[in-house]
Amino acid sequence: MRRGGLIALEEQKYLSVTQLNAEFNEMLQSQFPSVSFRGEISQCTRAASGHLYFTVKDEKSQLSGVMWRGMASKLAFEPKQGVEVLCDGKPNIYGGSGKFQVVVHRMQEAGEGLLQRRFLELKAKLQREGLFEDGRKRALPSFPKRVGIVTSKTGAAVHDIMKKIAERMPSTEVFLYPARVQGEGAADEVVAGIRYFQERHGIEVLIVGRGGGSLEDLWCFNEEVVVREIFASRIPVISAVGHEVDVTLSDLVADCRAPTPTAAGEMVVPRRQDLLQELDRAERSLKNYEQWFYPYAQRMDELAEGLRQNFRYRLQYARSGLEQLRGDLARLRPDRFLRDQHQRGEALFYRLRDGIRRRLLAESDQLLRYQQSLERKAPHHTVRSYRERLEVLERRLAEGSRRRVQEERHRLRGIFEVMQALNCERVLERGYSLVRSGDRVVKSAVGLQGGDLLDITFAEGAVRAAVAGEKRQTAPRATSRPTPRPTEKSKQPPHPRGAEKAQGMLFPEER
Repeated sequence: MRRGGLIALEEQKYLSVTQLNAEFNEMLQSQFPSVSFRGEISQCTRAASGHLYFTVKDEKSQLSGVMWRGMASKLAFEPKQGVEVLCDGKPNIYGGSGKFQVVVHRMQEAGEGLLQRRFLELKAKLQREGLFEDGRKRALPSFPKRVGIVTSKTGAAVHDIMKKIAERMPSTEVFLYPARVQGEGAADEVVAGIRYFQERHGIEVLIVGRGGGSLEDLWCFNEEVVVREIFASRIPVISAVGHEVDVTLSDLVADCRAPTPTAAGEMVVPRRQDLLQELDRAERSLKNYEQWFYPYAQRMDELAEGLRQNFRYRLQYARSGLEQLRGDLARLRPDRFLRDQHQRGEALFYRLRDGIRRRLLAESDQLLRYQQSLERKAPHHTVRSYRERLEVLERRLAEGSRRRVQEERHRLRGIFEVMQALNCERVLERGYSLVRSGDRVVKSAVGLQGGDLLDITFAEGAVRAAVAGEKRQTAPRATSRPTPRPTEKSKQPPHPRGAEKAQGMLFPEER
């Protein structure tokens, strides 16, 4: 009995495997409640249950991990072999196999994978705000005198840019703001450089960039503060970051993107030799200017002379019509004649005006065609000078036509007033009366007999009267000189100059 009891007591000090794993688990979790580690996934399996089992390794060791279905379903990327990850979890000894593992509750991509995700998220955000719209981007100045550069003073990029500018346009002044373009604080220095040039040195265009590198090396130009500062710049900005295959957010927001720093130097200034060649071509073209310009100038003179002749013809035609109307005036009743002539005068005026307008429009169209031809071949100031001369001629022609028609209307009004003064009805209105005996107008009492009937017409109304009593003979009053016989000159109506006081009165139809 003693021997068996000793054996039983000795066996009691041994723990079962399950108990030992539990003890280890408790001690491990009390010492390390949470762990964070970094490594590369070498194996990864997603079970039918949705749980994720994987192995994370580095150069010398590896570690097993598990992520339960609830956490694994929320991953923003697909874990697979070769992906470097950052993990946070709780250490654990799996009782089933006694295997040490980490129960991971948070996993994210490390290195460029994480940066790429941040790049896409920031790009989408800024794109929604409209920072990448092409409509807001400005054109680069054609001949900038001062260029600013924000980059590292020791990198190859600044030397490539300045060398290319010196080759193409040696007279261009270049100002450098040295800034770190990689690592912590680089973004703030690039922002400071952009702000520095906004109010200093009279910079006309700004180059921001660096040489090639990895996504992490170029990350400074994906920082939001740098992108927004380029967007707010009042100076046009060229982004020259990395090589042609490298695309940063600074490239998207800048007014112009250069595939390399060297290309930025070519893009910012024109090539001096090209400008000199262009000037030579322009000089040769100007020497041949007279050969094709003077025929057009001669055609302009011909058109102007044609307009003057047309005006003289139209004016002579109108004057002949007025003279004919004046000759017909004596054969017509004054009020009807003046009304008809007034209408004909207005119709003639409108015909003259419309004819001149049509001719001017036709000539204007012809001149416009010549003008367009001249604009394609001649300096603009010469065409503008001829256009101004044509406008002056048109205004003078229109004003002369209106003035001449107005003068003729004034003359017609004077003639109308003279005819009104000679109208017999106006004589009656002054107190006179018209006496008729039958169809004969009575001019003297001689020849009248007692009882003869007379028709007497007044300004208003008429009466019939009979001759009564003795008739008195009245001798004509002696005059000192004989009454002159009317001549052809005296029969003509008074000169229109005598009707000047009647100007401003209305025609009968205008009252």
